[in-house]
Amino acid sequence: MTARFLLWDPDAEVTPLGQLPFFIQFLKLGCRFEPWVEDCPLVYQNPNAPKVVNVLGSLFLSILSGHRRYSHMTALLSDSVNSKLLGMSKVVSDDSARRALKKISEQAGIEWLQDHLRKSYQPLLTAPPVCVNLIPYTLCLG
Repeated sequence: MTARFLLWDPDAEVTPLGQLPFFIQFLKLGCRFEPWVEDCPLVYQNPNAPKVVNVLGSLFLSILSGHRRYSHMTALLSDSVNSKLLGMSKVVSDDSARRALKKISEQAGIEWLQDHLRKSYQPLLTAPPVCVNLIPYTLCLG
């Protein structure tokens, strides 16, 4: 029996949210996150207002982290890995996120989200069926 050792790299960046970096890469490779941010109906007039990517990214990370209250967003301040992967410069405060959502009209928000949801599944509706041979069964999707 041989001994195995795990060496800790104290300089490596880590995230408390485990598999989230892989999901973020999936969203980026699938061109899902950037168009979602660009099409957002949130518009600021004040040059001191937070960037839209920071607001949406903070809300996105908070929801995926299982947070159920705006105030829980402060827990994301210590996670620099995922925010960088999303192209954010910082995590916004819960007050900034709340005010941002109030600026989006309900109708514009619904249209924006439904359009991006539709874009995520629409290619599957025209794709040929996929069959997987699982001996002794064959599974066909589509």
